[in-house]
Amino acid sequence: MRQFENGLVPSLRFPGFVGEWKGKSIGTIAELTSSKRVYLSDYVEKGIPFYRGKEITELRQDIEPTEILYISEEAYYGYKESFGVPQLDDILMTAVGTLGNVLRIKNESPFYFKDGNLIWFRKISESSRFLEILLELKKKDIEKTSIGSTQRALTMVELRKLVFKFPFIEEQEKIGTFLSVVDDKLNLLRKKKSLLEQYKKAMMQKIFSQEVRFKDGGKDFGEWEEKTLGEIGKSFIGLTYSPDDVVESNGTLVLRSSNIQDGVLSFKDNVFVTMEISEKNFVKENDILICARNGSRDLIGKSALIKKENEGAAFGAFMTIYRSEFNDFLFHLFKSPIFLKQVNEHLGATINQITTKSLNGFVFPFPTKKEQTKIAQFLTALDDKIAHVSTQIEKMETWKKGLLADMFV
Repeated sequence: MRQFENGLVPSLRFPGFVGEWKGKSIGTIAELTSSKRVYLSDYVEKGIPFYRGKEITELRQDIEPTEILYISEEAYYGYKESFGVPQLDDILMTAVGTLGNVLRIKNESPFYFKDGNLIWFRKISESSRFLEILLELKKKDIEKTSIGSTQRALTMVELRKLVFKFPFIEEQEKIGTFLSVVDDKLNLLRKKKSLLEQYKKAMMQKIFSQEVRFKDGGKDFGEWEEKTLGEIGKSFIGLTYSPDDVVESNGTLVLRSSNIQDGVLSFKDNVFVTMEISEKNFVKENDILICARNGSRDLIGKSALIKKENEGAAFGAFMTIYRSEFNDFLFHLFKSPIFLKQVNEHLGATINQITTKSLNGFVFPFPTKKEQTKIAQFLTALDDKIAHVSTQIEKMETWKKGLLADMFV
């Protein structure tokens, strides 16, 4: 962004566009309104989709909503005739709970939406695509206008007052078209990742239920044999430390549940300690780190495989390390429904934890070591493909973020 004597212009522009961007209030470039009240008694089993904030948030991410409510066609066309309904290039914004998520209407498929939960931008005099991008970019400014103490909410009154910078319409359309191409490529990558994840989930279900079996040079492997985790490996409880032991850096990294993200280790939320640590509280390559105790029941059982570069880290008291020679296979088994089923069966009634005794008592059917290796190699290859697409998405999102910073004021 460059400051000129008479205004602001972005540091990155398409050729042929000059001049400063003009400040305009939202209330002068769009009409802000909402829908008419739809009551519980108006819902029907099938008809016209009725969207709430949840569905709008999903649709903006190209996720097909699965829990859709419906109103009758008669009710929909009644609202359309009397009050109007969202049209192509109108914008909806979530206004309660999750604030500021925006969805531009990209087709003419009929739907209606919940009053109060969503704010409707219509009769937009600027480029709708440009406004959609601008509203996403200025989300923090939008959130600052919210009211309420327990549950924040956006109001049309305050939104109308917001002033943002706009170039001439031709430049808006150029920017919108270019960024639409970027978003299309991002969405293709996200869909690719989602399809890979769905395929892996389906294959895990089939593999661990033995519906799909691998071959040994064209021959069948032997029957799977039931064993407990305690028979084939050992569990270790994590390190207990106090707030006085925690330092900002230059200490020993302690792995906790927040370090496990989507089955891999993440280092965005780290804790370091300076204290004497027993050898058993350090992780080793191929250990499986498991969240065994936590305030959130949903986190119990999530796990990650320790790699060579992670050695030297300790693990916290809410975590358990499982160690055996079969961990390449078990790492994938621990992400399957049959593992999570046993986790849920052994959770305490009031305390969210899996005890070491319970974990060691988990029973699973085990294939031969050779078939384990084939299963682990197959599922690891899928993980690598998913990780590669995730990296592509992250790089493209970072690139887009840089573009937005340079293309807007």
